[in-house]
Amino acid sequence: MSYFKSLFVLSVICLCTLTVQAQVLVYVDPVKGLDSQDGKEATPVKTLGKAFEMLRVLGGTMHLAPKAIFTEPLELHGHRDDAPIEILGHDATINLGTDITAGPWEPDGDGYIYAKPVVRRVGKAPWQNANVYINNQPISAFDPRFGKAPKPGQLQYLPGDRMRVILPEGVNLSDATIILNSDYQSSCVAIRRSNVTIRDLNTRHAGNDGFNIHGNCQDIKLHNVTAMYCGDEGISAHGKTQMHVYDSIIASNGSQAGGVADVNESHTTYTRCTSILNRGHAFYFDKGEHVLNDCLVGMNHIPWHRARADRFTNNNVIEITADKPLTDLPQQLQPLYQRVQELLEAVSNK
Repeated sequence: MSYFKSLFVLSVICLCTLTVQAQVLVYVDPVKGLDSQDGKEATPVKTLGKAFEMLRVLGGTMHLAPKAIFTEPLELHGHRDDAPIEILGHDATINLGTDITAGPWEPDGDGYIYAKPVVRRVGKAPWQNANVYINNQPISAFDPRFGKAPKPGQLQYLPGDRMRVILPEGVNLSDATIILNSDYQSSCVAIRRSNVTIRDLNTRHAGNDGFNIHGNCQDIKLHNVTAMYCGDEGISAHGKTQMHVYDSIIASNGSQAGGVADVNESHTTYTRCTSILNRGHAFYFDKGEHVLNDCLVGMNHIPWHRARADRFTNNNVIEITADKPLTDLPQQLQPLYQRVQELLEAVSNK
């Protein structure tokens, strides 16, 4: 074999070796894992942060323990275009909320003061998102431009890191489940790099977004995810993000903008997705290019979309209501509609 042929074969072997080495697999389990372990299936790591650190340079696949509950955010950063990362959620949930139902609560006029300090950053306009959820309903700070005191279903921050809540009408403290969302700058999943695919993952009770994508993030794909009870949006793409979302549910999020808010120069496509029960619009698009394919919307607090996009394409968006079942749905939408019905039934039973 000639020298040049030998050199070529050696180069191919090295390239294949690097390719094999790049296929890093990491397993993470918040109960059985230890961050001192190697991240193999039998010896998983414990935290999402450790699992990502093992993938950050070369890329690879992260397996979350099936149906596990994680109480830390997943932050994917690094801006490496040559190191794809895939997150296989296996129906795990990232939940950043804190159950404060047990209080202690101190009666105060028509409301209650949470007797423990609530040290948090809430932003300059805390009424724009939901800081607390009561029986799965978003509770936001009252807007002083429209009143001198909070109304039922609102809260206010008091000096000394205290928080006062006015329960929604018809709700008693004895039958309320009260969840405090995380700091408003924290998202369940924060993406700051390209070539990220996430499958079968649930996000709950972020102070900011369920999925927050910022920067020049190309080739972002979300498959079969849910984003619910987040203080701001369920999903929000910024900058020059290019993202596709498939077969996903965005529901009961607290932003005044919408369950989804994609802005700046982002290009996003939602296929077979539903956005329901949000405090704002189902979909809010400001600039950029955005497409909705075979989506279901309904029961949001304000009209289902606000599109100030440079280009917006509506390919079969169907509105649904709680009291009128849909019939004769296209076949591709029937599995999604069944999931929506199950969600509405679960919400009504709480």
